[in-house]
Amino acid sequence: EERGGLCLLFPRLQARFANAPYGTLIATLILAVIRTGWHLPLMLSGNVYWSDILGILAAQIVISWLFNVSGGSVLAVMLLHLLNNTFAGEFVMQWFSGADLLRLWWLLAILWSLLAVGLLISTRWNLGRKTAVQSETTVSQAWRASRI
Repeated sequence: EERGGLCLLFPRLQARFANAPYGTLIATLILAVIRTGWHLPLMLSGNVYWSDILGILAAQIVISWLFNVSGGSVLAVMLLHLLNNTFAGEFVMQWFSGADLLRLWWLLAILWSLLAVGLLISTRWNLGRKTAVQSETTVSQAWRASRI
């Protein structure tokens, strides 16, 4: 699963950009580019609409916030991904086809975007990021957990 690896990368990116203005957002955007690349074959094959680029960017903002406020919980992020793909991808999308399905993809991307903008505003762009000392602890914990 892509999230496990990206969740281990995220604390490192946050630590790397900790002193930069909007450092957490920079780390988040880097992950959004990686995730977009991961989904690119699905877009090129027509299995996922191009609107998913907006959805990925917005979802990554939500995922970054969830990861930070949950104390670096990969499980929380994986559950969010599971719920999204199960409910939206496997349940709701089966009801639509053609132009209606495309409109649904855009609607979902817009809803994720509204949630992302709300989180950015309410957290003053830091998405629940901890202090530098706390971030280093999260990196160490994530590294130890990955070695088990």
